[in-house]
Amino acid sequence: MKTSSSSALVFCVLFFSFSESFGLTKQIEIPFGDKIETCLSNEDIWDDLSSALLNSEDSRLWPNAKSNVRGDGLVENGLIAVKYKINFFYRPVFKYFISDVVAYRSFSYTATEEHPFTGGAHLEIHDNGIRRKLIWQGVYHPKNESSLARDIFKNYSQDFFAELRKHFRHLEAEVCTN
Repeated sequence: MKTSSSSALVFCVLFFSFSESFGLTKQIEIPFGDKIETCLSNEDIWDDLSSALLNSEDSRLWPNAKSNVRGDGLVENGLIAVKYKINFFYRPVFKYFISDVVAYRSFSYTATEEHPFTGGAHLEIHDNGIRRKLIWQGVYHPKNESSLARDIFKNYSQDFFAELRKHFRHLEAEVCTN
C-alpha cells in the first residue's frame, strides 16, 4: 500500500512539473473593467484622461479618492505611476507603460516588471454620433497564487469603477444639455 501511494505522489509531482513546463496549468485571471455610456464628447473624455495620466489631481473624471496618477500622459511608450488607496495604511505605487495610442480613440497600458500582476488593459471611446461609450477592459494575472491579492484587487476595482461612473455623471450634469 505504501508503494502505491508513493507511486501516486511521484506521478502527481511529475505530472504537475510537466504541466508547468509546457504551460498546461491554468493561470489565474483577474478580469476588470466597465462600459460607461455618456453624452460627453470624445474630446472631453480624451482630454480629461490625458490630464489624469499627467497628474490625476487635475482631472474632473479620475476617482482620486481611490488612486492618484503621475506620469508622462497619453503618449506612446509613456510611463505612469499609480498610487492605489487600498486603505488608510496600504497605499502601494505601481507603474505602467502606455501603448497603442490612437488620439481621441484608444490606448492600452501594461504593468511593469515590478508590478505584482502581469497584464494590463485597453481603453476605447466608441462614438455613435449621439452618445459615446468608454470601454475599459483588462485582465491581470497574479505572479503568485495569492487569492488575497486577487480579492483585494476585485474589491478595489469595483469601488474604482463605481466612483468613475459617479464622476462621469457629475461632469455630464455640468456639460451636457439634453
